[in-house]
Amino acid sequence: MEANRTWHEPVVEVYSNLITPGVCCSAAAYDLANRRWYQFNVGDPAVRDAGWRHDTRLDEVPDDEWLSSMVEKHIKAHYRSTATLPPWNTINTNSSGLPVTFELSEEALVRRPILERFSY
Repeated sequence: MEANRTWHEPVVEVYSNLITPGVCCSAAAYDLANRRWYQFNVGDPAVRDAGWRHDTRLDEVPDDEWLSSMVEKHIKAHYRSTATLPPWNTINTNSSGLPVTFELSEEALVRRPILERFSY
């Protein structure tokens, strides 16, 4: 976010996501209000299934709305507790939302180019 911008309640849209069914999901999310990119990674631990030849995961990611709402939730929680934008841009969790870890990834790996023009 630019230094001269003030904080706004986040409005997060999922720009793209990559889903490996039953295994993990990774989404590129953009906070429109604060002009900031986030990477949101969801992965559930493997559960050995004797009837299958591979590991399976228990839960699924509901939809893009769930992805964006989870990113918004963590941005808001950080801002409420510190009155600053998060120092991290990557959120890692599982489909239940707990536990969650945060990290700062290289910006070039998180952000995506917006090639379209928007008119309001």
